[in-house]
Amino acid sequence: MTEQSRLSRWLTDNATDVQDDPNRPITAEGKQNGLLLLLVAICWGVLATGMLVGGSLIRKMPFEDVLWVTLVGNSITLLVGWLAGEIGYRTGLNTGLIFKEVYGRRGSILPVCLLTVLITGWHAVVVGAMGFAWAQQASGTAFVLGTIAGGALVTITTVIGIKSLEKLAVPKAVLLIGTGIYASILQLDTVGGFEAFLALTRAQAAPTIDYIGEINLVVGSWIVGAIVVAEYTRFARTRGIAMGIPFCALMVAQWTVQIFGAIGVGTGGEYEFTAFLIAQGALMGAIGLITMLLSLWVSGSANLYFPGVQVAAASGWPRRVVTLVIGAIGTIGAFGLYQHFEGFIGILGNIAPPIIGPVICRYYLLGGFKSPAISEGGAPVSLPAIAAFCVGAAATFFTPPFILPALFGLLVSMAVYLVAMLATRRSRATAGTEL
Repeated sequence: MTEQSRLSRWLTDNATDVQDDPNRPITAEGKQNGLLLLLVAICWGVLATGMLVGGSLIRKMPFEDVLWVTLVGNSITLLVGWLAGEIGYRTGLNTGLIFKEVYGRRGSILPVCLLTVLITGWHAVVVGAMGFAWAQQASGTAFVLGTIAGGALVTITTVIGIKSLEKLAVPKAVLLIGTGIYASILQLDTVGGFEAFLALTRAQAAPTIDYIGEINLVVGSWIVGAIVVAEYTRFARTRGIAMGIPFCALMVAQWTVQIFGAIGVGTGGEYEFTAFLIAQGALMGAIGLITMLLSLWVSGSANLYFPGVQVAAASGWPRRVVTLVIGAIGTIGAFGLYQHFEGFIGILGNIAPPIIGPVICRYYLLGGFKSPAISEGGAPVSLPAIAAFCVGAAATFFTPPFILPALFGLLVSMAVYLVAMLATRRSRATAGTEL
């Protein structure tokens, strides 16, 4: 066998991807240590792009408002994460296989492709942030080269497999949190302390604040992570660990980095602390740059891993090839999308939650899944699920002013799916056929 044919087989044969077969539920033997899973969840959630959200919010509102806006937004994503995470824990299914159960064998392509597009955009933001950390600006030769190098690094390591990156996950989280705390203390000192910082943010706040829109921004920043949290909870041995995974990632870790970003921008700097630490000297600058790049690398690889598994599960295509393609597209998309981060997050907050609505409704309100092993005998397409998602996503554009678009779209998709499934069951019962 030639080297070219070996490489081709390695790229295209899912059977050689021994780390995780995307077409099978996790067995008891595949469950993992609980403490390790919680640590990995914190490391996954400690994503430097969360600082972008905190930095964006502090430009519009006082720091006290940032705290409760992020608390409310993170709590909503946590609730979705708990609901999705329980399903992964109880069934052992990855998100792609869960979608097969609810949307049908072929119908699952719709939510999987949509999530893939959204995560590809998120990958673009991550590698753009890597270019920014290196160049300290969002344009120019250094930004271009840093973005391309970051995209290649994240993509190649994810294609090979992310197991080796787990060894870097804990040091990365410790470095980012430790360096973030250190930088935040120094940044607060530059404006005269915490009380002076509060007064400064109150004075700089916008005259009117769209709290609903800003909470939706927070929800959008991690709603995809909440939807795909089953990728982690399926490995948990106990429910406590399964529920702890989304709590560590979506509440503890994200809230921490959002506060870091708010302090950075609120004290007159950037959302990420590399430029501030560079000004403190070569040693601290090097530590800040390494910390930021390591954080984006490890977390970015985890995010890029998810769509590869989901597409492979839904379509049967090779995970490694899918990951390579998504990584390349996301890297190219970084030139432009990174500069429009808030608009992209707003889109996420609107159209992502309705994806999980039929899944939650099916599992919790309609008797769960019939075939945890994903039999081939199910319906190829579930029209109620597809209709529920489409109506829910469209409804976010007509959201009443008293509710979040993300939450409204989720509730509408659940209601449409419930009504459609109950009507279908009643019709079949009347016709004397079994559901």
